[in-house]
Amino acid sequence: MTGAYAQNQATWERWRHRFADLAQSLSDDDRPRGMANSMATTKIAVTLPDQQLRDIRALVAAGQSGSISAFVKHAVDIALFDAAGWREMLAGALQRTGGPLTNKERGWADSIPSPRQAKRRSPKPKAA
Repeated sequence: MTGAYAQNQATWERWRHRFADLAQSLSDDDRPRGMANSMATTKIAVTLPDQQLRDIRALVAAGQSGSISAFVKHAVDIALFDAAGWREMLAGALQRTGGPLTNKERGWADSIPSPRQAKRRSPKPKAA
């Protein structure tokens, strides 16, 4: 177990350093300003809880982010980077434990109800 833990820890450290590099690359001097940059963009609507929007606006007002859009783009960049890291860690764990799930294993796993599904299936208590 110690070897697997050390290997997972090494993978996590590698991703932590990559994240630090990404954060450094997004310093205020390097961050694109305005609508014109080299990437194609699409405007979308995103629904956020009121408190999150107030917090983001406060960061923009304090100069810690260029705009609400810049903050959300940065958050999405981090989330995508994080998801890629988890996929890599999962692939490594699967490789160490016998490879991807077989169809039989996947069928078994899919047959187990999630906690949300289990709640829906449980009978409602009858009034006394």
